[in-house]
Amino acid sequence: MAGSILCAEEKTETLEGTWSPKRLVVLEFENAERAKAWVNSSEYAPARALRNQHAKSQAIVVDGV
Repeated sequence: MAGSILCAEEKTETLEGTWSPKRLVVLEFENAERAKAWVNSSEYAPARALRNQHAKSQAIVVDGV
């Protein structure tokens, strides 16, 4: 059910706008439904809780990329 890591990088450079993440991770899933199922899965829940406890993060789905 998990996706594939396309990139995980600590060094980012903002070219436009004000968003300046400290780390960027891009995962690839078969489709948006698979991504949603994974992020809400019981298997991912412990890692998600740990991430939310120690990091301020955001997650989005981009379909069709």
